[in-house]
Amino acid sequence: MFCQRKGRRGMMVNEKAIALALKQGESLAAADQVLINPRPGDLVSMTTAAIAAIRKHACTPAQEGEALILLGRNFVGREAVIVGYKPEERDDAFKQVLAALDSLDLEIQKNVVESLLADMQSVNGGDSLPGLWAERIREKLNQEKPAGSFLIKLGEQIHRCVYTKMVEREMGKFGNDFARGLGWMRSFYCQVSTNPVLAWKAYLEDLGLREKLKSKIAEHSDWLADPEAYKFEIAMQATLLALWPNLTIFRPLACVHRSY
Repeated sequence: MFCQRKGRRGMMVNEKAIALALKQGESLAAADQVLINPRPGDLVSMTTAAIAAIRKHACTPAQEGEALILLGRNFVGREAVIVGYKPEERDDAFKQVLAALDSLDLEIQKNVVESLLADMQSVNGGDSLPGLWAERIREKLNQEKPAGSFLIKLGEQIHRCVYTKMVEREMGKFGNDFARGLGWMRSFYCQVSTNPVLAWKAYLEDLGLREKLKSKIAEHSDWLADPEAYKFEIAMQATLLALWPNLTIFRPLACVHRSY
């Protein structure tokens, strides 16, 4: 559902897909609906519809804030242009997101932004490009409009980045050396790593992954009864949990028939 190629011409965005994504806790999948089935010239109206759907179906105010920020992130990076939108309509759509974010409770904005910054800084213990961006952004946040200023400062970091400039000039593609953080690096477009060793490192960085793995293991009584006998199955499940986002993060860009 999150990568449908066909749809009714009159439908601005797939509201059902946004609702399902939010129900499943996939805020990025909800925000990415404006990138799927791109319709150049309609981005502003699609963004209006996406904002309305996020507001309607978000499970909590925090999830609403997160989804709106991730929607805006699609406009401060290169994603919208990659799928075919013009810079002018991308900028107008971004203004809509900023207005929606300004209407959110200030404490919710601060909490969501802090969570996103912490996620960026957790990649490789902060010794990473997302970690560097987070450090620079944190210093310049407008505490009266933290969500909007977060996106504006993120956009500045993305577009001043040497990798962005090299990709825009078609000088090359760049690989990712971590199993996490691709959501931030997608904005200038990089290639994907599926190294199992990086999957192991992801569990050292993200304690939430451990809880997800525990939940998956709990679904298999045979694994719990004899972990040694099922060690390869458990290892495979752990690897998939860590590395699958490396693939799905690029799904909206893969949904359009472009080669990058």
